[in-house]
Amino acid sequence: MPSIRRTGDPEIDSLNTDVAREIAVQHAHEEPTEHHDHDHDEHAHGVDWQDLVRILFVALAAAAVWFRVWEPLTHFSIIGIAATLIGGYPIFKEAVDIFEGRMTMELSMTIALVAALVVGEFFTALVIALFVLAAEVLEGLTLGRGRRAIEESRVPADGTVLDGQSFVDQASITGESMPVQDLKDMGLSILLLTGDSKAVAESVAQALGVSAVYPELLPEQKLQKVTELIDAGQKIAMLGDGINDAPALTKATVGVAMGSGTDVARESADIVLIGSDLRTFVETVRIARRCMKIIMQNFYGTIAVDSLGVGLAAFGMLNPLLAAFIHVSSELTFILNSTRMLPRKAQTTSALS
Repeated sequence: MPSIRRTGDPEIDSLNTDVAREIAVQHAHEEPTEHHDHDHDEHAHGVDWQDLVRILFVALAAAAVWFRVWEPLTHFSIIGIAATLIGGYPIFKEAVDIFEGRMTMELSMTIALVAALVVGEFFTALVIALFVLAAEVLEGLTLGRGRRAIEESRVPADGTVLDGQSFVDQASITGESMPVQDLKDMGLSILLLTGDSKAVAESVAQALGVSAVYPELLPEQKLQKVTELIDAGQKIAMLGDGINDAPALTKATVGVAMGSGTDVARESADIVLIGSDLRTFVETVRIARRCMKIIMQNFYGTIAVDSLGVGLAAFGMLNPLLAAFIHVSSELTFILNSTRMLPRKAQTTSALS
């Protein structure tokens, strides 16, 4: 039961005790459900035994076709055709996304499987199906890990944190620089646009380490300054929390409003930070840059792999088996590269009483 503080008033203490007891009872009733849901999620995001059986079945069928265990027909492999159709059923089923106007990996692999069967490459068809089934299992595990990383953040019910991280802001004590210096270290230029008087603006700018100060600005003047910078070819991130910042927030390349600001400012911005701590903006910029870096790595990697495949095909060096291997292995590589954005287990705050 959550701990309570005695006030000395019998009526208040009795009321607090009843409320605490009710919370404890509700928590006791909700806890099994929570564990049940967690177990259900683990099962939903884990490896399905049917997928493993299907992969094993296709692998054994490929070995049987390779060693010609049972081939009553000369030009057709009954084992190869049957195993490809049965084992590749999930691939064929998901390939119906073509009716939604989307080209998926399952659709492209279905075309490859049908082509391999038509030309009599039954072993190749089974190997392609094996690669795709294994890739889907690994992709499911990766997505499950990402979902669990998001869902594992908990809010303490009674103030007892079992695991997590904490820190104390010592900037006001030690005199360390505000996040403005961190933004400068990233190569960003900082400008202070404010409606305050010149004396106040310069004092604040000096404390923050901002050299470019524009005081006593009206909302339209802030908007004009942002417009001038954008017209000069610069990308502008505007941070604001007041009504006077709304026009500039709308015009900026990226408008960022503080969570503690006015409703008008939050509605005018593209991003709303929780609270009023500017360090969250620094972290947002870091995450955005890292995310963009990984996206461009995957983009250029895809172009390189596709160019390699086109070149090999042009010189007649690309058979269906090699094409499937290149396609699936590159997909796995880019998926695993994207998982670098997921928070590590040590970075995930988990607080469950």
